[in-house]
Amino acid sequence: QDVILRIADLEHVPINILDEVEDVLREGINSQGPIGGRAAGGSNTVAEILNQVDQTTENAIMTKLEEDRPELSNEVRKLMFVFEDLLGVDDRSIRAILKEVNNDELTLALKSATDDMRNKVFSNLSERAAGMIKEDLEAMGPTKLADVEKAQQAILRIAKKLEAEGKIVIGKGDGGDQFV
Repeated sequence: QDVILRIADLEHVPINILDEVEDVLREGINSQGPIGGRAAGGSNTVAEILNQVDQTTENAIMTKLEEDRPELSNEVRKLMFVFEDLLGVDDRSIRAILKEVNNDELTLALKSATDDMRNKVFSNLSERAAGMIKEDLEAMGPTKLADVEKAQQAILRIAKKLEAEGKIVIGKGDGGDQFV
């Protein structure tokens, strides 16, 4: 957890550290040109790291982050798994998620979704339910983006809960796990 916090807080590598590294590299190899400071770390890096670890490790780190740094925890969680990532979830799992979501929240979450995401959801609902949500979306006026994101995050929490319970499988970005 300490390493994760340090990566999250790291914005720029101090130039004096880079100078030391450069000197060591110059002695070892014949390098060309100075090494300048560059962006490193931050919540994006933390999210990338956590997307690669197993569920137990991710849960342990995120629990500690939620206790110690709730703002950072929310930022990392948003970067780790976004609503559109549900496109990669199989239909059986999507149906399991949709069973847990009320229609008002689903409608709100779909407000800013891509056509592909909407089609994925509609194809996993009954014709009647899909028709009602489509009508509600058409009738819905302007909506605060924060409200839409809140609804999407609620659905993602349901998906993560179902995954933790072993009821569904959510693939993580790189296609590491394959099922046959």
